[in-house]
Amino acid sequence: PRVLDLNTRAMEFAHAKSDAAFRPGHYGIPEPRGASVDLASIDVVVLPGLGFDAQGVRLGYGAGYYDRLMPRMPRALRVGIGFDEQLVPTLPFGSHDIFMDMVVTAQGIVYCGARVKSSRAVGID
Repeated sequence: PRVLDLNTRAMEFAHAKSDAAFRPGHYGIPEPRGASVDLASIDVVVLPGLGFDAQGVRLGYGAGYYDRLMPRMPRALRVGIGFDEQLVPTLPFGSHDIFMDMVVTAQGIVYCGARVKSSRAVGID
């Protein structure tokens, strides 16, 4: 990911072919400097978070960057990744929050999105 604008909290994905393709961006986080990725071409996005629940709610870091970006990738499977302790029974959410299709921890995978549940029902893994 690469932050485009701190005021609008706009973000995009960009290509990087080596460690040398990264430079410190906003917040001092290394960001890729390659060409922008066509968001419609993305099949899977692995999302960080502070916490997740089995319904697919993701507690992010509070700025809403991914909540703004994900609607521009309607076909992308949303995979939350975290430690076992980050999977909690329930989290609050708002109308602007995005939901995960699955959450992966060391203990296993929680299938929480309707797209994932329906594909598992017909044996697609």
